[in-house]
Amino acid sequence: NSKILIAMPGPPLELHQMWNTEVEPTLSKSLHGEITLTRTFKTYGLGEIALNNTIRQLSDNPSITLGIYAQNDGVHLRLRASGKNKREASTVLKPVSSEIMALLAENIWGVDDQSLQGEVGKILRTLGLTLSTMESITGGLLAHTITQTPGSSAYFKGGIIAYTNDLKIASGVPENTIAAYGAVSQATASAMARAVAIRTGSDLGIGITGVAGPDMLEGKPVGTVHIGIATKDSVETI
Repeated sequence: NSKILIAMPGPPLELHQMWNTEVEPTLSKSLHGEITLTRTFKTYGLGEIALNNTIRQLSDNPSITLGIYAQNDGVHLRLRASGKNKREASTVLKPVSSEIMALLAENIWGVDDQSLQGEVGKILRTLGLTLSTMESITGGLLAHTITQTPGSSAYFKGGIIAYTNDLKIASGVPENTIAAYGAVSQATASAMARAVAIRTGSDLGIGITGVAGPDMLEGKPVGTVHIGIATKDSVETI
């Protein structure tokens, strides 16, 4: 009856390629309704309310819709524009995209499919720097995230999961630092970053320590996190 029936796998990761290469092109040729284009701006340093206030002036534009979403990598702003065809929708999308880029120039770290780990990888490649990690509270999550980018071995040397004080010390963290300041401290995070950079011969080292819970540790509340970032010349902590 001139209907289009489409069957695809349930898991999103399995259907992406099928949708992009087969389904979407077929529907585009067969259906003649409005075309909607989207662009996602990924931000840091702004909460949802602050972001909304910054782009409030754009919400009066009847040709677009804006959505704000809190995600693991920051707050995303999604722009949608529709038209009778792709060219018409693009004509609406492009100038608004430029306006958003100008309004949020200091807060946008990426757009659409760009990832934090991918952008960091580009910077490291450009500067010719290498990175290694020593993690406690995150249990290897940072290293895992970094290595999700193809070709990350060009700049990521590896990571150490130092969940116990003994392994921190064995990996190069001074025992007296842990004794004096505790495992969860800026001093220990700095020492972890410096130690892993030295141990792996990398230009940069990141050390992460904190209290995962469910109980306090060393008198520090659950959720306390210290991050050390070491270069060859200095160490900064967050």
